[in-house]
Amino acid sequence: MGSIIQLAVSLVGVFVLARFGYQFRRMYLRSQVTTIPSIFFLFGTPLRFFVPNIPLINPINRTHWAVRFERYRQIQSSVFKTETPSKEHSSIWLADKMAIKTVSTNRKSWAKPIQLYKVLDLFGKNLVTTEGPEWKAHRRIVGPSFSEGVYKRVWDTSLVALEQMFQTEGLADLKPGEEIQIEDVTHVTMRLALVVIAREAFSFDMEYESKRDTNAKSLAGDHTMSAADALAVVSQSTLVKVLCPNWMYKIPNIPYVSERLAKIKDAFTNLDNYMLEMMADRRASSLAGEEVRSDLFDSLWRAADDNLDKQVDGETKWSFSDREVVGNTFIFLLAGHETNGHTMSFVFVMLALHPEKQVELLEHILTVLPRGRQPIYEDFQKLTHTMAVLYETLRLFPAVAVIPKVSTEDTTLKYQDIGGDNGIKTIFVPKGTDVTIDTPALHTNPLYWKDPLSFKPERFLEDYEKDAFIPFSAGPRACVGRRFAEVSNMVFLSLVVRDYEVVAIPRPGETEEAMRDRLVRAKPVLTLTPCGAVDLMFKRRA
Repeated sequence: MGSIIQLAVSLVGVFVLARFGYQFRRMYLRSQVTTIPSIFFLFGTPLRFFVPNIPLINPINRTHWAVRFERYRQIQSSVFKTETPSKEHSSIWLADKMAIKTVSTNRKSWAKPIQLYKVLDLFGKNLVTTEGPEWKAHRRIVGPSFSEGVYKRVWDTSLVALEQMFQTEGLADLKPGEEIQIEDVTHVTMRLALVVIAREAFSFDMEYESKRDTNAKSLAGDHTMSAADALAVVSQSTLVKVLCPNWMYKIPNIPYVSERLAKIKDAFTNLDNYMLEMMADRRASSLAGEEVRSDLFDSLWRAADDNLDKQVDGETKWSFSDREVVGNTFIFLLAGHETNGHTMSFVFVMLALHPEKQVELLEHILTVLPRGRQPIYEDFQKLTHTMAVLYETLRLFPAVAVIPKVSTEDTTLKYQDIGGDNGIKTIFVPKGTDVTIDTPALHTNPLYWKDPLSFKPERFLEDYEKDAFIPFSAGPRACVGRRFAEVSNMVFLSLVVRDYEVVAIPRPGETEEAMRDRLVRAKPVLTLTPCGAVDLMFKRRA
């Protein structure tokens, strides 16, 4: 019996070794086909993002964003291949604007691998998780919901939320020259972003200092938490919901975990019911001729009703269900809350670490918004330097570090060579090849950006390489909420810097260099996220 087991184990071992040998040989032969450099590793996505950087084993993991263009510089190419034994095709990484523009705009040859995004169908299909004619239907309905009227309301709502923040955090009580330390700026900016999203997407009466929602009682249904409470929990727990399988929610009596998962499940259920009830309630009010609250959610369901059974792509018809209205509203919450909150945290860090840039920004703001004057929406276009600071921060800290694509047919890609005469080269790309748009590397490619690792907002006050700047993605699938984010961030940034100096203070025993390294540390989660508490001082200006 023992000899039979030994024989079986030996045969399995021989098979595994033979299989690995075949895969390694196939991988090596693939690497010889094209002229672009190859990087080899054992682990495929997503496993490699949880394994440390190990040369020849796992040279690319979740910390790759901090390396930015350095890997490309070392191999002297803005395009490279990654080879994994288990994959049939090479994967290609891009930090070249020409190749990225092709991949982003040529929808015939390139598609979004939506199977990677299906986990975000938590409330229903949406603009992020669809492709082809279905995506076009979503885009046609969702796009008009972002209008000039929406942006004006976002501006006013942002002013209210910021004033509430000043009161709650004690900034409003400071006299000139007095200062206060905020222990976690990211928590503050995330809360600000959530309040704006809650009010403008859902008309939830959320306030910065309170999670109470006065709108909850007017909605039908048997709820266990307010709409604002449910929204707050969902906004903080999407990653947990995505990663935890359904059976985990059924395991009782795991200390802390069971209670936490139960709260998350309860929040998602409540928010889902609230949105469906709101839609039914607003339809009924509209039919009765009553006034309906105007917000993004209202625009979506009206657009969906108006587009029922309209043709898309000739004969293809696509209706927009209530579930898809809810799904798209959730995606706006997820994208708007995370990206806005984290981006503003990074902005304040960069201004604190570069006081000379903060002074330049202040001087510009005062020409548009003298102290004591409340900003109006028409000031938005005048705040050019404020926008430049936002863009420069997004260049160095893009919310989404990588954008995946896949080739739908045999095709080619042109790119600019950086290792020779900077000429244009062409590579063949087989059907089914995974391609990664490397945003941090593109944003620091010295072909397009002078002194690319330095914080220089003034570069956006001049002509710049627009195809090399994609913080909101690129092509037809670029973020539809870009202006929404820019408007709210303009309010926050302009008024905070006008009235307060943002200062970085080393912790006890911490050197200036260590403080800088700590404050700019980040990690890709759902979006690029500051690591740890971001503590900054806010000093009232004279």
